[in-house]
Amino acid sequence: MKNIFKGSLALSAALLAISVSAHAQTNELIGLGSSAEFLELGEATSNTTSGLGSTPTTLPECVFSAAKGAVYAVDSNNAGAKEQGQVWIAYTPTAVVSGKTTTYSCATTTSATQIYAYLQVDSVVGDRCLFNGCTLNDAGLTTSLATAKLVWPTVNSTPTKLVADEEVENLPQGVISALSGATFTLAGTDIRPEDAVFATKRALTPCGTAMTQYTGGNGNPTQYLGLGYTSGQTVVGYTGSSFNIVNFDLQPYFVQAVGIDPIVFTTNSTSPSGSGFNTGYTSTSAIQNVSRAQLALLLDGTLDSTADLVTPGFTGSYSAEPVTTIIREPVSGTYNTVEYNVPNTVESETSQDVGLNQPSATQNCNGSVPAYNAANTPLPTVSGNGERIRAIGTGQELQFVYNQSTPQFANTLGYSFWTVGNFAAAPYTTAKYLTVDGIDPLFTTYSTGGYGVVPVATTVNSASKIKSITFTNVINGTYPVWSLVRLVTLDSNHSGIATKIALAAAKYSNPSGHPDFVPYYTTAGGQNLHIERAHFTPPGIYAEGSVPAPQNGDGGVYTEVGGDVGGLIIPIAVDTDYINDTGITNGYTGGSVPSSIARD
Repeated sequence: MKNIFKGSLALSAALLAISVSAHAQTNELIGLGSSAEFLELGEATSNTTSGLGSTPTTLPECVFSAAKGAVYAVDSNNAGAKEQGQVWIAYTPTAVVSGKTTTYSCATTTSATQIYAYLQVDSVVGDRCLFNGCTLNDAGLTTSLATAKLVWPTVNSTPTKLVADEEVENLPQGVISALSGATFTLAGTDIRPEDAVFATKRALTPCGTAMTQYTGGNGNPTQYLGLGYTSGQTVVGYTGSSFNIVNFDLQPYFVQAVGIDPIVFTTNSTSPSGSGFNTGYTSTSAIQNVSRAQLALLLDGTLDSTADLVTPGFTGSYSAEPVTTIIREPVSGTYNTVEYNVPNTVESETSQDVGLNQPSATQNCNGSVPAYNAANTPLPTVSGNGERIRAIGTGQELQFVYNQSTPQFANTLGYSFWTVGNFAAAPYTTAKYLTVDGIDPLFTTYSTGGYGVVPVATTVNSASKIKSITFTNVINGTYPVWSLVRLVTLDSNHSGIATKIALAAAKYSNPSGHPDFVPYYTTAGGQNLHIERAHFTPPGIYAEGSVPAPQNGDGGVYTEVGGDVGGLIIPIAVDTDYINDTGITNGYTGGSVPSSIARD
């Protein structure tokens, strides 16, 4: 609802002046959430200006990482649910004095050791765990657990170390003890907390029942229909993976923007060349683009053939094949970014699960027939020739797209927030990404990127392509499917640290390193972004007659109210002028009713 980019440089400077070492607690910042921020947060929390042999700065220099299973988050509202994912842990070295010589070691800790950690789960899980007070369980951490080298990206199967820190393979017991039972103090999220609450409330609304928007105590129905889950439910997806539905409510919080990240729609095909999605990387290939209208119908199960995506006017030889569309779990930030930018808009009013205009045969409520959630079978489509599969988590989404080991995976379409790490497994000869409404998410033009070549494909020398990623069409606001990744904290102390980390993250997500998103800040600490999304009050998240409480802005000077996932893309200048002209500091909403009117 407001200009989230109208930041105060004076405030940023004041926050930067806060020394991390001035805080008394050992656990400086214990976070969890979005995969889109995993790498940059790990790098940004690490010191890059001095080695272990010199005087350490206030930021950590000892970095440890481990694969899924080493730690997990526990929610007291659903103690049986384990929220697992890969993790990095960073901590300050200990000074070792011998005579007149001082060295620094990662092998020991003291009461002054400062610890940071981040568990990769999902945005909604991160937000929920922050507000519900989840704690960290360290059951899988041991002092001899070898690091998984997750803090450095892999390009062409080679880890690229971009931080000048010590990679720790033997985690000190003092760090493990400090983390055991620690309460999470930060959420990394690619949707605002209001949108995360809405995603959960929608999942818990009776199946097919309209969410309700309360405005001044008067409710009006919307096109957003409930999914019929229950709080505390563990829902099993394809291949036995699962996700947890747990309720939560908001409390006062702080938000710090990190950057804009686009959703990339990607395909893979093991079909012969000239059929299915396997149509080559040329200006005359049969499938290069997908419109949001086509995507909406693929995601809701109406369309399920590659023939539905053939470029109009294509005259070459082509053989159509069934499509397996991979969608995410409905409490995923990635799912919600796609849901409200593509199918569940005021134009289409359909859904990946239950939509107003979605064919009843393809709707998926908990307990419906076919009972996907219970029987662990693919989601239905209208014709039955293709399939829809539920993936749980970013890793499984892209694994299902790229690793086709069964016949139904012959031609796959899926989506993910872009990061170099997320797409590193793309097979060069069979995978490609598509433009959306004719707009490329990574390069200035589709030809610049090689007509769909995924620029981190492991069998091509992709270093130059990675460095040429510019996000031009994200920056200028023409690419339609993206969200602002953020850090959420509950107090000003942790908010100050989050701001420092967001500033440092700008140094790592860039064309010369690994461009994962468009940083919120410039490397010098100035404002880097010039677009935003209109804010609105998501339906069903406030009690009748209540007034949404303003929260602090994304580094800005105005308060910020409501969600913005799928909100209208507007230049910051529009919001600034609106505020200056009207004096309404909550900013432009895109309409008089703060609900679906403000969505694309």
